[in-house]
Amino acid sequence: MEVRFSDPDDPSKTIGSPLGTVLDESDKLNVLVGAKHDAIGPIISNIAITASASTLASPTVSWTTNENATSWIDWGLTTAYELGNESLPTPFGNNTLATAHSIQMSGLALGTTYHYRIRTTDALGNSTYSADRTYKPTTPPPTPLMSDVTTQTGPDGWGPIPVELTCSVVASSDGHAVIYEFQLGTGTVLTSNTPSYIVNLSDGTYTVHVRARDAVDTAAVSAWSAYDTFVVNNADPSCPTLYTWDGTTYRFVTDVMGLGSVGVKKGPSAYLVPEPVEDSVIPQGALIPRDGKLDIRLTDEKAEVEFVDEVSLRAVDHPAGTRLLTNDLHWGAFDGGREPTEYFTISDPKPVAATYERIPVLGTEAVPETDVSPELAVEGDGEVAYSGLYDDNIWTFDLGKLGDPAQIKLVLSGWVDYANRAEKTAWLESGKRPPASFMEVQDANGEWIAVGDAPHPPGYPKTVVYDLSDVFPDGVTDYKVRMRIYMRMNVDYVGVDTTPDAAVKVTELLPVSAELSYKGLSQYSGAPYPTFTYDDISPVEPRLQTGAFTRYGDVLPLLKAADDMFVVMNTGDDLGLTFDEPAAPAAGTVRSYMIHTDGFHQTISGSVDPMPFHGMSNYPYPSEEHYPDDAEHSAYLAEWNTRVVNPVPAPEIKLSGFKEMHVTGMIVASTGTYSLVSDQLLLTVTRADGSVITRSPVSGWESASSETAKPTPTAPGVEVGAAEIAALVADDGSGWTTSMAVADGIWDWQLMQFDLSDIPVGDIKSVNVLWNGHGGPNAGYDTAVYTWNPVSPGWTSITKRMMIADTSVAASTSSLDPAFCLRCHDGLAPSGVVIPPGLVNIGARWNLSTGDFHGARAGSGVGTTGLKAPYARGQGPIGCPTCHDTHGTGSLYHIPAKVNGQTVATVAAGSDYDNLCSACHVGNAGNWHPDAGCWCHISGDSEHGLVSVPLNNEMDCSMCHFGHKSEFVHNCNDGCH
Repeated sequence: MEVRFSDPDDPSKTIGSPLGTVLDESDKLNVLVGAKHDAIGPIISNIAITASASTLASPTVSWTTNENATSWIDWGLTTAYELGNESLPTPFGNNTLATAHSIQMSGLALGTTYHYRIRTTDALGNSTYSADRTYKPTTPPPTPLMSDVTTQTGPDGWGPIPVELTCSVVASSDGHAVIYEFQLGTGTVLTSNTPSYIVNLSDGTYTVHVRARDAVDTAAVSAWSAYDTFVVNNADPSCPTLYTWDGTTYRFVTDVMGLGSVGVKKGPSAYLVPEPVEDSVIPQGALIPRDGKLDIRLTDEKAEVEFVDEVSLRAVDHPAGTRLLTNDLHWGAFDGGREPTEYFTISDPKPVAATYERIPVLGTEAVPETDVSPELAVEGDGEVAYSGLYDDNIWTFDLGKLGDPAQIKLVLSGWVDYANRAEKTAWLESGKRPPASFMEVQDANGEWIAVGDAPHPPGYPKTVVYDLSDVFPDGVTDYKVRMRIYMRMNVDYVGVDTTPDAAVKVTELLPVSAELSYKGLSQYSGAPYPTFTYDDISPVEPRLQTGAFTRYGDVLPLLKAADDMFVVMNTGDDLGLTFDEPAAPAAGTVRSYMIHTDGFHQTISGSVDPMPFHGMSNYPYPSEEHYPDDAEHSAYLAEWNTRVVNPVPAPEIKLSGFKEMHVTGMIVASTGTYSLVSDQLLLTVTRADGSVITRSPVSGWESASSETAKPTPTAPGVEVGAAEIAALVADDGSGWTTSMAVADGIWDWQLMQFDLSDIPVGDIKSVNVLWNGHGGPNAGYDTAVYTWNPVSPGWTSITKRMMIADTSVAASTSSLDPAFCLRCHDGLAPSGVVIPPGLVNIGARWNLSTGDFHGARAGSGVGTTGLKAPYARGQGPIGCPTCHDTHGTGSLYHIPAKVNGQTVATVAAGSDYDNLCSACHVGNAGNWHPDAGCWCHISGDSEHGLVSVPLNNEMDCSMCHFGHKSEFVHNCNDGCH
């Protein structure tokens, strides 16, 4: 079936209706629902058997599965498990479906070796058996005494730092070797064959205890010792760590966004002003395309919160034989802040003669002027010159006789060790102030003259450029520069390049995917340079920060602009981004990549709040400032930052105690099913007069096939009976179940058909499909809903995701699309039509791509009281005819007399909109503004003469909401201001 309308711009032409994409020539509408079948048994992991001195004969076996499954232990004196199995009445366990399993055995004899295995079955009847295991009730070793771990301070200012955990030596009861198990808090157990374990730890307060295990009869384990508490004084954490795919692995590069650190003290009551933007060069060869994509990772390796607002790459093409560098320097301590990014091409760098001298200020160690030229001669050779912290560190570089160069570029490779907590506290309590950081050059008479600030490289190793082209006075022939920097700087290389900068071509690359997940902490090494190994994950669970963090999964919409809608990352989080590889560089040029980041990171509160924002004066900000609380940012917080981490209470010390769980009787089959289940399928048809007709399917078919071999209306599968179709009328739990698939990965399908042949097509304003049901419970086994498009022909996807419980899915198709409406509302009147002055040109406010009044972001707005059927949060865009008639009524903006089957009173002013909104939204204006709405009218605004009044349905909605735009804009933006 094809429905067409006259083109208002040219009545001799017609415009097709979107209804033709869902209704066929017989006025049939087809819906397909599928669920991927899981034929794989549960995966068993983390098997452990434990017992205390009082429960040696009744140990507890624990394990985890990747899906909900039953918990059973088969056991006996042999691998026949003759004392209890699925055919005998005395296994241990139960049929409760769970992913964390803990079953206690009982009645075992001391000194006897028993065989046991785990048997677990998922909801679909797939069973898995573990390998054979043995247990001999044995008296465990005594509990070791945990040694006192004193306060630990990082030797180089960075971290994590190595901390040695030790305990007393104990012996087993039968002469076997002993395994010592240390545990920090309630985290991972760290195993050692000696009473000592060295672990890398970040800054913070820790608790640790220890127990001993028989190395042969491994179930014989002592009770835990008492906890010991200790402190790690490490550096203030840094910022996101950058890894890039280099063709083989994810290579550690450096840290980024380091200039955006908030809450960093520069005095007892003064704080550095953060600079959220940083541009850092990725070394050539460190970022290699894979399948046409550039792949990077940003991870939170420290005890801090990351607020990542924008990330992009810049492909910079420069002449072959040159190296690309920038002025990636830390300007946060200086007035004026960050200098704009400059590109430099380095082609002929020469090492310089260098000396270092230290004049103590906070420290006590003086260093006379010392030649450090050998340490700084070769980049990357592991030879590094070091300086002091909060002292007057004087680096002098003799550049030699350079003639009269057009450019002088000082190239420096190194990193900075920031103060650890103990050092920063000592500095703040001392009353002393660090010396100024500044740069000097020698004039023609050999006198040193100050020429400006001397910033340092931010954070982890970087190679940067100091542009000295215009700092030397006239007459200089021997070029010498002196930098006095109070930070603890580690310098690996210094050189000078006087070749003119070449032109570069810069291509901006936005991410095409962004996935937030949890990785854990990569192992750290401090020698000879700070570095992390991405895939080598520390066994120590990170100390998490608290608050509402961004949910895991796709976060791409949050990273394309600096708008204070951050990806908020916790310790151990990993942000994976991909970019499309640009076209190859032109002949004679090579390509370097640079990462551009915008965001903040903070450590002072240990929690997400208070959140930073670009308009703040500094951080912490004064009480009169606050994170944006407009509707868009409130919606962002509610939609994205839903991963709440609460403060962890102090650990309790408990001895093991178990309850008898010996079950007798035969195993009862698992109940419930996770095949494809459709509980309800309805079609609501809105007619031109606003009335609503509800229809159920008239026919249904089921089948099983691969995902690519879906059934079609001409080959629908096996027809089902009237009972299955009748089960779809109500959402009452008695649905239509299809379980035809047998092989793993095959899909169960249900194809359902509606008949609308009795309704004149020209009388249909919109159709809305509402399905409710579920599929399998495991990740990777999705459920999908489609409608048939007879024009393409093919299936149009509505949704595809895991649906472990009944889920509602809705999709609406209108008789008209926006293209038709814009024939009149694009600011260009049709021929012969005169639009009276004062009418709104809605085309200028139409923005379907970013979301308007239920356009591309339908269902994602604020409001907690719910929606009326058939609408649901997160459904697709709602068509224009849902809320607009083609030829108008007595209401403004072509508002129809009925919406969603409900009568809408005449809309003559903005204060009448609540009649329209109430047709689909439950509640009233107060319910639709759970954040208390407009602060001017709630709290009052004396400056504008506004008194405090509650939001109500009598207010003019158009003061804050108008046009088809994603933002909610206050009317004063158009008039008063």
